[in-house]
Amino acid sequence: TITNPKTHHPNTTLSTSIITRTRTMKDSKDEPIVEALAEPLVPADGGEKLGYQVPTGEWKDGLCGCCGHGVGHPSLWNAWCCPLVLVGQINNRLKLTWLGALGNVRVLLAISIVYYVINSTLSSINAATMKQASGNSAESVIETEENTPLGIASEVIQLIFGLFVFVLVCQTRAMIRDRYSIPAAACGGLEDCCCAFFCSCCTVAQMARHTADYDEYTGVCCSDTGLSPDAPEIV
Repeated sequence: TITNPKTHHPNTTLSTSIITRTRTMKDSKDEPIVEALAEPLVPADGGEKLGYQVPTGEWKDGLCGCCGHGVGHPSLWNAWCCPLVLVGQINNRLKLTWLGALGNVRVLLAISIVYYVINSTLSSINAATMKQASGNSAESVIETEENTPLGIASEVIQLIFGLFVFVLVCQTRAMIRDRYSIPAAACGGLEDCCCAFFCSCCTVAQMARHTADYDEYTGVCCSDTGLSPDAPEIV
């Protein structure tokens, strides 16, 4: 019975089976030898997968390491196109419940879809209405459409959605830093707010990379945790 320091969890015991194979050494006697090989480590009870231990003390990589796993990685595209979904996946990995049901990835996906549909619809109707009413050029319409009721409504919705994303990202990052003893490196006590305000996409992507082992397990765009089913839970 042994323990694996990289994936060891308190009160978890690991065992390994030894298998053998033979190969012939190219020496003067050409005598066969037996080489012992260890099979992958598994829990002694043969049951649950071992958990993933999130690094403590510092971030796994920098804020600008978004492309570290390639420009096509699901976490990068979620962070860029739909950051709320990635935040929900992070919440599920860490079992964060400060938002209750509102922090669920499916609820956040629904909020994102409703926002994009309503905002796009209002903007399109407003632009078409102004163009038809004024008969002016497109440039003139763009200059005046923001002062219409529909234009103002669209801006209010954008503001509310932006504030919601800001608070969600800021609070989630603060909780991750507190849980894993990661000190603020800049801006003092305002680091989380600054990161969430100036580059929420990079901030969400960094949190996703920190709470998952993308080198070992495949990222997934549409899953509750953003990881493949075989990925272990965080311990």
